[in-house]
Amino acid sequence: MNDFTDEIFKGLENGNEEIGYGGSKNRLRASRDELDEGTKKARYNFKRNNPNF
Repeated sequence: MNDFTDEIFKGLENGNEEIGYGGSKNRLRASRDELDEGTKKARYNFKRNNPNF
């Protein structure tokens, strides 16, 4: 939790309009194609792990 809050406050101090942490930090800079590919993989894995959904 300390790492998370430190990163958020650092972003605020730097005047960042968007602040991410961990995986969300990478997604802030991802291209549209990268985001679409990630969504596609997440959907595939969800369906594979929840076949009756």
